[in-house]
Amino acid sequence: MALLPGAAPLVVPRPLPAWVQAAQQAAAEPPKPKTRTGQHRRAPFASHREIANRLAEDVTDAWFRARGGSQHAVPIGVVAALALVAPVDEGGPDLGDQILALSPDELTAMLREIWGIRWWQEPFLIERARPLHDWLNEEEPDADLAYAAHKVAHAAIKSGLLDVTGHKDPGRRSDTDVLSRLIMDMRSKAKRLADGEFHTPDPVCDLLASVLLGGTPVAPGMSLHDPAAGSGGMLRAAANHIRDRGQNPADLHWYANDIDELAVACCAVNSMVWGLGPNVVVAKADSLAEPDWPTRARAERAAIIAHRNRVFQQAATEAAHRKALRLLTNLTQPQEEAA
Repeated sequence: MALLPGAAPLVVPRPLPAWVQAAQQAAAEPPKPKTRTGQHRRAPFASHREIANRLAEDVTDAWFRARGGSQHAVPIGVVAALALVAPVDEGGPDLGDQILALSPDELTAMLREIWGIRWWQEPFLIERARPLHDWLNEEEPDADLAYAAHKVAHAAIKSGLLDVTGHKDPGRRSDTDVLSRLIMDMRSKAKRLADGEFHTPDPVCDLLASVLLGGTPVAPGMSLHDPAAGSGGMLRAAANHIRDRGQNPADLHWYANDIDELAVACCAVNSMVWGLGPNVVVAKADSLAEPDWPTRARAERAAIIAHRNRVFQQAATEAAHRKALRLLTNLTQPQEEAA
């Protein structure tokens, strides 16, 4: 069809596709802050034991990639400290995300606080765990060590540590021994063979606990001894068996011993993670050379608790003196100004 001279062609605008309109609208709006729910760390179809295996591999890899060196107690201690914390409100902010947001210096401060608070609650067990947190006693921890510890914390959280240990119910924290697998992965096979170090797998511990305690009446005040406890795998299995019977492991007395200092430290931490209660004695001794190790360990426990009580009393006295001094200052200051 011919157009009249001088007449402009009639152009009818075509509507933009819906996806283009949505993109333009999104570009015009200010960006929304990104939120993290923690779901990226959870493995809903993985058992706690599968998580523990993966965590040990990931943490070991992170430690050596960060050139953490041969101080294996440091990465194990980082995992142990994080296993001792749980969210105040399980329906509240994601604890894992909060930890991942910390800088190396902030994480170091958090680890110190975890061990410090736990020392007031369980001084004997925290003293037994000293190899795991001794590096934090330095006024200024080595920056490279803090960096490697930071990488370890990220690996542990992302591997699902809090899915195993981040529950208020100790029964849900007792499905597996996270620290046992980590010790085994951190140490070379040659060293483990030389030391004769073989941690009993969780299923075997569960079977032995059911056989040993299946026909045995369990009553409050009863004592359970393990003279070669390692990181406490048999204690965990026994505690679960007792819970399955409708009883509370905290009503019993628990005695654990091992010759390996690092295993003893992990056993002390695990006894808190698994909720074994206030009557736990962990010793470092050669059971064959010192068969009466429980007596010495009980004496050491009593001395450490007495020391904690003295420190607490001294702190309370100093706090009372400061409060009285502030009160006296507030009472006398107006008189001095009036004079």
